[in-house]
Amino acid sequence: MFSYRIQYNTTAAAADAIPTALDGNLRQPLRSLFKTETLIKNFSDLKADVIHMCKNSCCAFDGPFANKDHCPFCKHPRRNRKNLPYKTFQPIPLIPRLQAMYANPDMANAMRYRADYHKESEDTRPEADADLPLPPPSPPTSLPRPTASPDPQSSPLKDIFDSQHYRHLCQERVSIPSENGEGFTTLQHLYFEDERDVALGLALDGFTFYETLGKSAQKTKYNTWSLILINYNLDPTIRTHRKHVLPLGMVPGPGSPKHIGSFLYCLRRELIILAQGVSTYDRVNRQYFSLRAFLILIIGDMPAIAHIMDMKGHIGKSPCRACWVTGKRDRTNDISKIHYPVHTDSNHQARHDIQELLNNPRTHQSFYDLANRIVEAETLAGADAQRTHTGLNLMSILWGLPGTSLSTHYDASDLLARYPLRAFISTRYHAPNILKRMSQPRGVVDWDL
Repeated sequence: MFSYRIQYNTTAAAADAIPTALDGNLRQPLRSLFKTETLIKNFSDLKADVIHMCKNSCCAFDGPFANKDHCPFCKHPRRNRKNLPYKTFQPIPLIPRLQAMYANPDMANAMRYRADYHKESEDTRPEADADLPLPPPSPPTSLPRPTASPDPQSSPLKDIFDSQHYRHLCQERVSIPSENGEGFTTLQHLYFEDERDVALGLALDGFTFYETLGKSAQKTKYNTWSLILINYNLDPTIRTHRKHVLPLGMVPGPGSPKHIGSFLYCLRRELIILAQGVSTYDRVNRQYFSLRAFLILIIGDMPAIAHIMDMKGHIGKSPCRACWVTGKRDRTNDISKIHYPVHTDSNHQARHDIQELLNNPRTHQSFYDLANRIVEAETLAGADAQRTHTGLNLMSILWGLPGTSLSTHYDASDLLARYPLRAFISTRYHAPNILKRMSQPRGVVDWDL
């Protein structure tokens, strides 16, 4: 009955009605859905964590907010008169689920896709750069180390494992934040050294639906955020199927969270543990091994990425997470808005040097330096001025997470050469020509540059 409900996405009421419909045709009575779920929960030993959160969904009381008694954003109390939390967030642990995958023979074999992808493309990979230091000898279970700077023409993007970020990681040793919170500790093993190391991606997005309040016809917007992990060790044809994605949790409404990172501290703690390794049984090889997993990609729209990077977002003066482009406030209407023109309105001269923006992107270290500048500001007004100027509220939860980089800059020419953008622009318009067109005076449109 439980399998039927999960497979066909039926309601709890419909699943509970199955024994009644089959009454008299069963050798023994079926358990209720509640008893079945309780039994499965006990067998799987998979229990969701319980984290207090703001009643208005501003943040979770975890990480820097763990000891707060009031929401730092809306000032609502954390607990009611009975000393119980107004609302809780219940994320599903990641480590037991990854261990369960390797305990299942079929799933353990499916998790070898990343290893097979390396082996299939080993002969076609170009030679490594002479400037890069060679990694130390790898254990027998390790994979061929991909090069860090492939030739765009000879190595097209077929999967995430062809990306430069992943290739650079495979050349580096794993580093985790130190226990005292200052600096990092470098471990002895490399990223993705073992063929069973897991590559993960985090997808987050908010969606709005309406609920009717009581007997009235009034409808209220209700925002909910979903946090989902994608297992890149699986084949691309199945990794995004519903039964293969790894739900982390749902952030309930009614409002949109003010600090989405506070709901991810539980995941951060698990990923730091996984970077060091967790003893796990491999059902295929019939042996224990050190399971490791790394988060290498964040997926989301502009508001979601702004949330996770703790930035002002697309309405800020410095909205871009990749470059230093700035906006201009439009005061011609009653409502003051910020827009981001390439040209000024007065003399039609270029507002930004496109080439300079491309050559001087935001980097992983620059986010850290800017966050420290905000923290070290002597006054609140000075800190707010820094936030407005940089577009950064504070340091993202992603900082220091093994395998994750805040740098989002990629060379446009290299991207077009490796993965033509056929969906919305012809491949004959190369990136330099697009940038050249953007730098033309207003009114001049020449697609045949």
